[in-house]
Amino acid sequence: MAKLLTAARVAEARDAVVRDILLSGRTVEGLAGYLGELFERTGDPAGGEAFLRQLAAVDAEAVGQVLDAMRSGTPVVAEIRP
Repeated sequence: MAKLLTAARVAEARDAVVRDILLSGRTVEGLAGYLGELFERTGDPAGGEAFLRQLAAVDAEAVGQVLDAMRSGTPVVAEIRP
């Protein structure tokens, strides 16, 4: 697993998520959907902005910690938040 988890791969995946979010926000419907989804999850009207800030801080070490925690248990459902 260590070979697969590199800073470059994590950055690439993180950047792809940000790109998809920003592209979806180019339409009124897409932006409303994104903001509504994050508001529903967090209860915070600024949840979308906070999510992007937190996502920017995700690095290989953080991803590795989440993966280690998931491997040590038997989760049925897992939502990984930045």
